[in-house]
Amino acid sequence: MPSGYLEKQAAVPMMLRRHGDVTPKPRGHALGQHTPAYVYVRELEVPAPSMAPITVFDSSKSKVPNFIALDKKVLRFEGYFLEAVHESNLENYRVRKCIILYYLEDDTIQIIEPKVENSGILQGNFVKRHKIPKPESDEQGDMTYYTHDDLEIGAEVTFYGRTFHVQSADKFTMDYLQEHGRRQRRDLVTPRDAYTEARKAHMARESGTDMDANYGKKQYPMKEFMEASLGKFARPTDHRKRFNDHDRHVLRWFALWDDTSKLYGTKHRYTIHFFLADNTVEIRESYERNSGCDPFPKLLNRSRLLLQPKLEGPFATALSPSDERTPEGDFFSWEHLFVGSYINIYNRNILLLDADESTREWYKDHGINVGPALVVQETKPKPPAFVPPPHNGMGSDIDSLGSCYHLTPKPHRKSMEETDNKIILRFCAAMDTTKPEDVHRRFIVSFMICDLSVMIMEPPQRNSGIGGGKFMERGVHKNPLTGAFFQKPDFYVGARIHLVGRVFLLDNMDEYSAKYMETNVIDFPFADRKKVTAKILAALRATPTLVAKVRGQKELSVAEATHWLLGLDVVHHEVIAFVRAFMSDEGHLDVAQVLAQLQ
Repeated sequence: MPSGYLEKQAAVPMMLRRHGDVTPKPRGHALGQHTPAYVYVRELEVPAPSMAPITVFDSSKSKVPNFIALDKKVLRFEGYFLEAVHESNLENYRVRKCIILYYLEDDTIQIIEPKVENSGILQGNFVKRHKIPKPESDEQGDMTYYTHDDLEIGAEVTFYGRTFHVQSADKFTMDYLQEHGRRQRRDLVTPRDAYTEARKAHMARESGTDMDANYGKKQYPMKEFMEASLGKFARPTDHRKRFNDHDRHVLRWFALWDDTSKLYGTKHRYTIHFFLADNTVEIRESYERNSGCDPFPKLLNRSRLLLQPKLEGPFATALSPSDERTPEGDFFSWEHLFVGSYINIYNRNILLLDADESTREWYKDHGINVGPALVVQETKPKPPAFVPPPHNGMGSDIDSLGSCYHLTPKPHRKSMEETDNKIILRFCAAMDTTKPEDVHRRFIVSFMICDLSVMIMEPPQRNSGIGGGKFMERGVHKNPLTGAFFQKPDFYVGARIHLVGRVFLLDNMDEYSAKYMETNVIDFPFADRKKVTAKILAALRATPTLVAKVRGQKELSVAEATHWLLGLDVVHHEVIAFVRAFMSDEGHLDVAQVLAQLQ
């Protein structure tokens, strides 16, 4: 409750009040929470004159106020807090170090996070200097603040939801706390997270602090000169003499690397340049036209080359800082190069094939014969023969084959001969089957000479119970016995044709077909009258009993002639050709002419 002093001051005008406006204000205007006004009033209360105790002067106590006595005295603690890292396969948390500064003059705290290079975090002043309230209040419900009593090595303090771990303190802080009877433990070790360790190792390699790392820094004359001019000891070398004698003198070699032992490997051709001025080597690949390789021909940049490459990674053949102690004889020289020798570059054995004319003249002037050029025959493998895939059942075989040669299949372009549908060979056929319903069925098999297609028609028969018409659509078919398409020699009288799962026996043909086949005996050998006549006459001379059967007869029909010649090795079409060779006016076999030929 307000004291009497405050009640008196409330009646005094504002401009005449000694301490300004002493009207109690709610605490919530500063901290966002409502607190009774008597909290501030209690701090401003002063004892009444009548109740003020008698104060005895003590000379041992200092009269200097704290803001002067404790000015610039700061307790320094070092600690860290853990920050969770989500969606990372390298770490679960990260350790963030910080410095906790406690100002003794006004009990304020400031937290500073040291800046880390390339961290991506806004570091520096993490918490501004002010009094940090504790999460909990005191027994009276008043807000309490952190003091230096709460800070010590090993303590865990929570500032605004973050838990800080105090790990160490400086010498002034340790001495101050010890004077006040607070003995501290030894400094604790700050833990390290996985990402920080990996980043530290990476920066050590990149910045050069890791002495074991190889950065590929090669020595060159200008660098050696600058180091010597700054005081580094340099042994006298013959670099200047070699430069004056052999400047712009380059030996050019032609080499080959055979990589055909690997899958899709080829033979790579290289051009090797050896610079006599400093005994350095440059290797460039020679691409053929339209080779499909990327335009990066340089296999080895100009550098010195070791005779025995070190197994130290990709910088084994280049001159590195550690190569300063390498003897001069361990490097390639022009004496080591000759036709037929190998150079190991990055585990590639490159064979020297030949040198240009100027290089050969240079070696000849020095009394060295590099040897004759090696000729490597380029054996280009023959492409495998194209084997068309099997028919997929869609369309004809020609249509399916067209999809193997073109992305967009085109219809088959027929020639003039294929479009000529005038020549059609027609045969009478019967179905070779034991089924009683199919035994008496008759068919007409049409064979088109233009495109080797086949069509089967079935003439209607009265009271057969089977409707006649087209039995098989015209098309090009394969012979299931041979696996090839039907050809001209496959069609003759007496042939057995396998189509649409059935077997057809050709037993007769029309006159046009017989004449056409007799005029094209190359495609139809069974229609050749001369060969057939000579064959049958020779067989009859060997079997006199067959000749005796027909003596006394004048003519024989085709059926009778077939029955007569049944014992001979002839087909039905040959019998027809024999009958047509000795045919009478009635179309039968003239027996008298046959007997005359046998005599």
